[in-house]
Amino acid sequence: MRLPYTCPYYYYTLLFIHYADKLEAFEGECDDLFSHFQQRHLEALIHSVRCTLDGLRRRITCSGGLTVSRMYSVDEGSHPVAVFLTQLVLSLPIITLRPSLEEVQNAVNTAVSYVAEIGSAVPLWTPLHPPSNESTPRSATSSQS
Repeated sequence: MRLPYTCPYYYYTLLFIHYADKLEAFEGECDDLFSHFQQRHLEALIHSVRCTLDGLRRRITCSGGLTVSRMYSVDEGSHPVAVFLTQLVLSLPIITLRPSLEEVQNAVNTAVSYVAEIGSAVPLWTPLHPPSNESTPRSATSSQS
């Protein structure tokens, strides 16, 4: 069906409205895709931090039968490798732990804080295009002039 000829401006207006609707739908789909990958990125960061802290916990609580030869092994089937090598010095009546418990606790706290900081150091996804002028408040635009 052919529309009667009225004015080319009318057809351009209809075409522009149709194009604007398609563009708006496309931008919505892009925002959905972007938010999906942003969520997956955040989940991957949380998962990696959680796994690292869990591995650190397993290695810190490693106990029983550690010898010098097993201490440095990295075989897949072996027990986790200990993080700290401590010594108990028995000189009666004094029992001494080397390094001291405070030093071990400070080292563990430092390691945990470094792992936790990694999650905040990795930047989250942000849009590549600069914000449009429509989203800037009027007070900000008037103060720039």
